[in-house]
Amino acid sequence: MFRISALLPVMLLAACERPFVDVTEPKVVVVSPDLSEVLQQPQLELTVRAGSFRNIDAVSVNGVLMEYAVQERTWSQNLQARRGLNALIIEAADTEGVTSIDTAYALHLPSQHVANSPALPSARGGHTTTRTRDQDLLVIGGTTRVDGPANTTVYILSYPGSGFRASAGRLSQARTGHTATLLRDGRVLVLGGSRTGRIVSVSDLVETPEAYDPSTQSFEKWVVVGEPIRRALHTAIYRQTGSGEYLDLYGGLGDTRYGSSPSLGVRPDLRTFRIGR
Repeated sequence: MFRISALLPVMLLAACERPFVDVTEPKVVVVSPDLSEVLQQPQLELTVRAGSFRNIDAVSVNGVLMEYAVQERTWSQNLQARRGLNALIIEAADTEGVTSIDTAYALHLPSQHVANSPALPSARGGHTTTRTRDQDLLVIGGTTRVDGPANTTVYILSYPGSGFRASAGRLSQARTGHTATLLRDGRVLVLGGSRTGRIVSVSDLVETPEAYDPSTQSFEKWVVVGEPIRRALHTAIYRQTGSGEYLDLYGGLGDTRYGSSPSLGVRPDLRTFRIGR
């Protein structure tokens, strides 16, 4: 019969044969181009340096393996950027298979000089201008004269394009001094505003939000849970968090009292809305 004490050295030796791998992740640094600058050309050569106390086995960007330059000790790959913000997902792996993933961003917005810039069909004030996911420009609402009535028109400047065209869809309610915010799903949410450029009472304010779908060029009314939105000339800040999408509305001219006796004034409050589905 064996004693337990005689088995311990054998068990310890067997345990020592199992490999132990340090999980310290490789570090990646972008060498070029300078991603703090806006790219004028779509072509870019991304060069990075990856390091660890172990040798780096491979580096890829957006799933494509990068080429290693022995003398410079860098990894490079030619990329084609699309117009707008480009995510560059860089993954580095060392010889033990320990990996790290970093995300860099390249902004490609080429500038160009246009001798005869496009003009709207008529003068406009109090409108909003919003860029869609397709890089088109939407000009929504506004008024054509000082203290004049608001309108329901939507004009589109396609990219690339040389002139504005009227959208097939129009606002369900004329408004000026509103906000128009691009949402995660590509729709544009229109909030607040007034029926006239000269606001003299709370009844001039537009309460019902509506969302514009660029793919169908149509509007859909939205429902607000709680007190209605009664403000114009305000600001809107869009936020995406782990718990959902939010819109912060601050300031503006609107109802400062609510209830049975509304009062028009400058609003000092901040209201946060969660965008439901």
